[in-house]
Amino acid sequence: MVGFDEFGENKVYFSPPDPVALELNRLQDQLKEKERELGAANSEIKALKATEILKDKAMLELSDQVKKLDERIRGTEKLLEDKNLEVKKLNSEKKEALSAQFAVEAALRRVHTAQKDEDFVFIEDIIAPLESEIKMYKKEEENRILERTNRQKVVEIERLTDTILELDESILASGAAANAVRDYQRRIFELSEEKKTLGRELARVKVSANRVATVVANEWKEENDKVMPVKQWLEERRFMQGEMQRIRDKLALAERTAKAEAELKERLRLRLKTLEEGLKHGLSFSISSNATPIFSQVGKSENASGAFPRNPSLKKRSNSQPRASCTTNVPSCTTNRTSASNINLTGSLKRVDSLKKTFVTENKPTSDNDGQDLVSGYLYDRLQREIINIRKLLGEKDEMLNAKDDEIEVLLRKVDAVTKIMESESRKMRREAASKEKDVVSTKLEENKQKSRNTDTSKRYEQRDSYVFTQTKTTETTTMELPRRAAVVAALSALILSSCYCYYQYRSENLPWKKKKKTQRPKKGLLECIGDTPLIRIDSLSNATGCEILAKAEFLNPGGSVKDRVARKIIEEALDSGDLVRGGIVIEGSAGSTAISLATVAPAYGCKCHVVIPDDVAIEKSQILEALGATVERVRPVSITHRDHFVNVARRRALEATKIASEQRETHKSEADVHENGHTFQKVDHQVFTTDCKGGFFADQFENLANFRAHYEWTGPEIWEQTGGYLHAFVAAAGTGGTLAGVSRFLQEKNPNVKCFLIDPPGSGLFNKVTRGVMYTKEEAEGRRLKNPFDTITEGIGINRLTKNFMMAKLDGAYRGTDLEAVEMSRFLLRNDGLFVGSSSAMNCVGAVRVAQTLGPGHTIVTILCDSGMRHLSKFYNSQYLVDLGLTPSAKALEFLVPA
Repeated sequence: MVGFDEFGENKVYFSPPDPVALELNRLQDQLKEKERELGAANSEIKALKATEILKDKAMLELSDQVKKLDERIRGTEKLLEDKNLEVKKLNSEKKEALSAQFAVEAALRRVHTAQKDEDFVFIEDIIAPLESEIKMYKKEEENRILERTNRQKVVEIERLTDTILELDESILASGAAANAVRDYQRRIFELSEEKKTLGRELARVKVSANRVATVVANEWKEENDKVMPVKQWLEERRFMQGEMQRIRDKLALAERTAKAEAELKERLRLRLKTLEEGLKHGLSFSISSNATPIFSQVGKSENASGAFPRNPSLKKRSNSQPRASCTTNVPSCTTNRTSASNINLTGSLKRVDSLKKTFVTENKPTSDNDGQDLVSGYLYDRLQREIINIRKLLGEKDEMLNAKDDEIEVLLRKVDAVTKIMESESRKMRREAASKEKDVVSTKLEENKQKSRNTDTSKRYEQRDSYVFTQTKTTETTTMELPRRAAVVAALSALILSSCYCYYQYRSENLPWKKKKKTQRPKKGLLECIGDTPLIRIDSLSNATGCEILAKAEFLNPGGSVKDRVARKIIEEALDSGDLVRGGIVIEGSAGSTAISLATVAPAYGCKCHVVIPDDVAIEKSQILEALGATVERVRPVSITHRDHFVNVARRRALEATKIASEQRETHKSEADVHENGHTFQKVDHQVFTTDCKGGFFADQFENLANFRAHYEWTGPEIWEQTGGYLHAFVAAAGTGGTLAGVSRFLQEKNPNVKCFLIDPPGSGLFNKVTRGVMYTKEEAEGRRLKNPFDTITEGIGINRLTKNFMMAKLDGAYRGTDLEAVEMSRFLLRNDGLFVGSSSAMNCVGAVRVAQTLGPGHTIVTILCDSGMRHLSKFYNSQYLVDLGLTPSAKALEFLVPA
């Protein structure tokens, strides 16, 4: 028998072993076998790849040998050419010798003809043997040279033939290996396709099996697709229902309060009407025989309507009495304004009673025969003033009641809207549940028709199983889909109602004291310590220029530089947009400061950091990065158009990390090891990142506008607030351009009269762009030249291209600074103000003095102290390094600055 158990309001059915589960187990076993085969194939491929790597190394060695042989052949060819030149020289000398010989022979013939001595020996007989000997000697020499060259060429040819044979053998072997690799790759592809098909079938089976399993295990799924026990869901549902009930109670209390205030207003109107009628008919009093004053008209009205009650609750209120309690018939009210107005009204009535008593005691008659007298004008005026005060109080109460009525109407409209949404959602869920139930029944009937080959008994069992399956599936859909959506709608309605109630309570508060000022509280973690840096006055520069030169001490941030703001903003926006996840890797190409800030801030968000920096930056920056836990990759300084530029390398690293993470998500594996027969085969991986990374994010400080927004929304407002809006100019250098762009744009939007300037170091093209509109010539473009061995001693500022951040700047001019001025300024500040600043901060102070010289005395100029000198000890504060560059500081004051 198929039984069920009741859990809450739902019935959970338990069925005997399902053939779906058996099929699922079979598919899982088959999948495991395929995975084993795939692992074996992967191990074989790894071995083949290892052999390929060895063969590649051998090929590289052979290619090196071939190159060496080619060089030797070229050397022998050069020697042969030299020998040919020597032969040509010898031939020319031979020709000259022959010509000289012919001349000598002609002369001898002439001598022979002149002489008539018959015994004279002919010259031909002497020269002929000499010529033959000379020819033989030359031939022997040429033969020796040719034999030597031939032997060398034969040896070289033999070596080349040996290398060619070896290359042929290696090529044949590599071809066989390549064929094997292709076969294995084809086999892997086929296995992967089979795995995908099995995975799809397994997923389809798992969908149905998991639904049954979740019903059996009493588990549900939240919005985030996480499994949640039914008990927890029911507890949350009860909690949400309790919250909604409390909100309804508060709304009912507010309505009762409004009704009580309306009743109070009516009673006050009745009292006012009674007082006015008494004043219209005139007030008279009489004195009885026992000297007790009795108001003839007021007494009657008092007895009739209770205008001046002697109830002690009006005169004195205990601390335990609820606010706005006027009489025993009026309900309590929980509003401060009501209690305050009731106290004022009670005081007014008390003053009226005291005036009556005073007037009666002062004007007590001496006899009983005097009759009635009219009330004096003084008492009448006092009563009129009290009536005016009461009318004012009634007006205030009317305004309060109208405002609260409006707020209650708004709340009721929102509650109606939420209830309509809940009703529409419930109708929608019912329709979806009905449609799903129909689909399930139809699919099950089709399956039963296809499986009609079994016996009648098996058919009956299948029908029973299908009925149980449909029942469990319908219960799953109704108990899984409906409560989840109902919980979402309930949470939404509770959130709206709670926010409305908080707004209502906030608007109805009437605090009798002033709001306290914000006190300094402890910072929550490192992130709250970023920003809110002090704005300091540089006394030495201010006194020397006659201007107020103020500097924002950004080196007091936790990471030691202004880039902490940028790092926090970039990571926050990346996490919000989903480009970066918790545990991911933040990757950046930076000259140092931004890298240190990212390495400082990233762990606070649960992320890692990888930094690519040029190898010519100060060594202490890379040491700080390694100490902060970041991985550092140093590259040679090249142009931005080169693929090995540190920014381009960082971009590639981010893509690699993202690719690794996506492969992990596809394969659902967190490790790259393959286990087979108790042995572990480690995957060969030549990438920078480990296989357990959760994706990479390229910060891209140069082009990411979060850099600009960090200073537009943060640094600029701080400067404006700290100066009280009283400043005339702002000056700073630019690397990425984010600081200058964000601060300048904010300040000029607040006050267009604030001037913003750029101070540019040597080797940068931004000065030309601001002043002339042309950044560089074609020869100076950053894509046309490599980075100079020495552009400037300053780090982090100066660039020869326009970034998106710099294009957001609003500038009124630019100044050119030199390295010597930056060095002299750093020593001047250290000597006179005790400020130990870095190279970019010193250049900013040079710009501040230049702006002060341009504007003249009496102006306020603000700049940025980007970082401290602790990161520049190996270069900017290294005396020997400065001596080698001819930048030894020697100035005593500001004479090193040439007037602008």
